[in-house]
Amino acid sequence: MLAPPPRGTVFRIIEFLPEDPDETRTLDGKAAFADMGASHNIVENARHPFMHRTDTVDYAVILSGSITMLMDDEADDVEFNAGDVLIQRGTNHDWSNRGAEPCRIMFVLIDGGG
Repeated sequence: MLAPPPRGTVFRIIEFLPEDPDETRTLDGKAAFADMGASHNIVENARHPFMHRTDTVDYAVILSGSITMLMDDEADDVEFNAGDVLIQRGTNHDWSNRGAEPCRIMFVLIDGGG
């Protein structure tokens, strides 16, 4: 499950492996998110197959490595490194590990619905 239950939270640590852009273009983000019961969170025709949006407030702490948060417009992309903290809410986004080492991120997602 991607998003927390109503009025709930989700805590998880995810490891993002280095990304191969040629391979990434062939992936089916909607099918991958369907495995988490979240195919409705995928942003159709986005610049990355896993671009998604949730109705949550997300806290993220980069534990190791580096990662780029992809936004709708490439000019708004942000690179994060170990020790960085991000708070984001309800934006279209995705994660791309453009480095050579895995990146581990701790996430806390808080339901943003009414």
